[in-house]
Amino acid sequence: MTIELVVARYREDLRWLKRVPKAIRVTVYDKGGHADAKHPLPNIGREAHTYLHHIVTRYDDLAELTVFAQ
Repeated sequence: MTIELVVARYREDLRWLKRVPKAIRVTVYDKGGHADAKHPLPNIGREAHTYLHHIVTRYDDLAELTVFAQ
């Protein structure tokens, strides 16, 4: 089973992600304008915008289980 953790981030500390097991794919969408962000998004629509964006853009590649977190 594939598992993915999708995180909607503004300016929160992400050190807690180091404790996520390596078997879980982690995708962080950044709405805070961090220069090193892999997946930047405009700061609109709160976290629901981020989750919908993930589902729509990755529809053909969704994990069997996706966990959304802010």
